[in-house]
Amino acid sequence: MGLFSEKEKNVEENYIRLLDILEVLYQLSDNGWEEVGHFLFQSDIDSICTYEYFDDYTSEIRECEKIIIEHVYEHDSGWGTLKQALIPFIFNNCDSLDGEHLENKIIAGIELEKRFGQYYWSKEDVKNFDKFKRLNLIEILESGRPLKKKKNKIGITEAINQESKKYIELIWCIQSFCESFNQPIQSFVKFLKNTKFYSHCDVYIRVGETDFIKLNKINSDQSISFVLNFFDDEKFNSTDFGYDVDYYHLNHILIDEDDLRYFEPLKDLIVDVKIRHALYTDIRYGDIKLDQLDDFSRYIGQESDKLFDAHWKKIQNSNTEKEDIILLDQTNLKTHPSLDPNHPNHAPELLIAIEAWEEKYLRNQYPYQEHTPAITNILKNRDITQTNLVKRICAITNPKK
Repeated sequence: MGLFSEKEKNVEENYIRLLDILEVLYQLSDNGWEEVGHFLFQSDIDSICTYEYFDDYTSEIRECEKIIIEHVYEHDSGWGTLKQALIPFIFNNCDSLDGEHLENKIIAGIELEKRFGQYYWSKEDVKNFDKFKRLNLIEILESGRPLKKKKNKIGITEAINQESKKYIELIWCIQSFCESFNQPIQSFVKFLKNTKFYSHCDVYIRVGETDFIKLNKINSDQSISFVLNFFDDEKFNSTDFGYDVDYYHLNHILIDEDDLRYFEPLKDLIVDVKIRHALYTDIRYGDIKLDQLDDFSRYIGQESDKLFDAHWKKIQNSNTEKEDIILLDQTNLKTHPSLDPNHPNHAPELLIAIEAWEEKYLRNQYPYQEHTPAITNILKNRDITQTNLVKRICAITNPKK
C-alpha cells in the first residue's frame, strides 16, 4: 500500500493532467473551445512528451508515443500523435462543448474525459513550453481554483448584478455548502476551525451597490472566527439557520465564495452531493468537478420539467375530454387547479411559494441577497413569519434543489 501511495504522490507532484490544462485554456479563451482548438493547432504540443497514467493496482505512469485517432467513420481510425487525436476531437465537438443544449454538452464532456482523461504532461515540460509560460499556466493550475469566466454581451443591469454579487455573506456560503453537500453545519464549522480556514480567506465589507473594501488580515481573521464561533456555540440551533432575525447581524461579513469552495483541506472530506431530489453519497470532495455541477443540476432539472410538463399535458387533455370530472377556466387554461382559491383542493402554500419565487426571480426583489434571505424577506413583507412555513417555502423555491 505504501509503494502505491508513493507512486500516486509522484504523479501528483510531478505531472499535470491534460484535461486540467485544457480547462484552463478554455477559461482563458474569449471564444470557447473553438479558440482552444486553434491555439493548440498553432502550437507544437507534440514536442511535449505525453504520458499515460494507469489508475489500477499498479498506479504506473508510462511514456505514450501513439494514441488512437477516431475519425468520423470507424473504418478510418488509426494511430497517431496526441495533437493528431486531440485537435480533430475538439473541432468536431466544440459546438456541443460550448452549446446551450445541456444533454449534448454533458455527453461531449464525458467523451472528452473518456478519450483523453488518462494523459498527462510533466510539470517541468509545461513550465518550459513557451506558449504556456506566457499564459502563466502553471501558476493558474497551482492556485487550485478556476478563473472567473468572462461573459460577453451582457446588459448593464446584469453587469451591475454580477459585480454586486462578487462577494457573498459568509453565513450563506456555509449554509449553501452544507445544503449542497449534506453536511451538518456545526460539524462543518468545527472542521473549518480545526483547519484554520480564517488564515486562508479575506473578508470584504460592502460600501455601495458594487463597491467593497477588504479588511486587513487581523480584522479578517477576527470576523471569520466570530462567525465560526457563533455557529459552534451549543446554543445555536442549526434547524433554524437563517430564519431568526438575530442572525442577520452577521450579514455584513462577506467573502469570495471560491475561498471556501476551493479550500485545500476540503479535498479529502467525504460528502454527499445533492442535485434536486437526488442524493449521491460518500464522494471525495476533491473528486467533484465543481465547475460542472451547475450544468448537471440544470440538466436534471430540465429533464424533470419535461416529465412534469408531459404528465400535466396528459392530465389537462384528459380533463378537457371529461369536463364532468374537473372544469378549467377557459380563459386561463395554463392555471393549475391547485392554485385556484375556489377549487376544493386548493393548495395555499403552493400559491405562496410560486408568488414568492416570482418576486425574487421575475421581479428581481432583493437582487443583492442570496435565495434564502431574499425569500425570507419577501415572506416577511407579507406578514408570513412562521418559522416552519418559511423554511418550507425557501426549500421548495430554491432553484439549486
